[in-house]
Amino acid sequence: MTSASAVDPRLRDRRRAVQRAKERHRLRVVLAVLAVPAVIGAGILVLRSAIFDVDHVRVSGTGHVSVDEVRDAAAVDLGTPLAFVDAGSVAERVERLPWVAGAEVTRRWPGTVLIAVVEHEPAAFVRGPAGEVVLVADGGRVLGEAATPPQGAVEITGVRRLPDPGDVLVPAGAAGIAGDLPDSLAGRVATIDLGEAGVSVRLMLGPEIRLGSLDDIEAKGAAAEAVLARLGDTAVEYIDVSVPAAPVAGTADGGVVPGLDAPVTADPPVDR
Repeated sequence: MTSASAVDPRLRDRRRAVQRAKERHRLRVVLAVLAVPAVIGAGILVLRSAIFDVDHVRVSGTGHVSVDEVRDAAAVDLGTPLAFVDAGSVAERVERLPWVAGAEVTRRWPGTVLIAVVEHEPAAFVRGPAGEVVLVADGGRVLGEAATPPQGAVEITGVRRLPDPGDVLVPAGAAGIAGDLPDSLAGRVATIDLGEAGVSVRLMLGPEIRLGSLDDIEAKGAAAEAVLARLGDTAVEYIDVSVPAAPVAGTADGGVVPGLDAPVTADPPVDR
């Protein structure tokens, strides 16, 4: 007779099949784990191969700054693996050049780095003691020297020390102040003065507008525009809008023009 403890052959075969399946699964897991570093290593070797090295650094958008200056600032060596070029860091280095307002860096496979440069536009200039001209962007960044002032640039006076390229003129917003004034004043700005009492602008065929600080420029511009409209043909030497709600106008002989203590707005004056 068959022993009562004997295992059914079908059950025994089933157990063996399950065990073999578990062993095959473990083998696949082990092989997959071993394959991952191999694939990564192979990928690194491919990216480090000469096929994907930097062969060219191409620069576009330059005018005042040279292509060689951009390449030197970018500091991307030929032969560097293209995958390891940090585009953000390259852009930051290029943007340290005084003339460069922005730089976009992209990688083009298999071996080219593209650098697209956007340059500053000079908004103002400072004259040196020997007549040299130093250009300034609207954000106050000093760009470099020029033989003559560019068309449309406004002269800045009252600068104690001629700034170097890459410096930021203080206060930084003074160079672009014309763009913050009303249109009726912006096109008439002849000079911007950085005096001890604050910032002022001299209008062509008009008075000096004393702004004081660069706070509330829109309100100060609106006040100056309204005062000019209220004065009409009355000649004044200056209009002080350092406190825009309480402007003061003065004549060349030191007199103060009365009647400006009423609230000033940018609205056209009412005909009397």
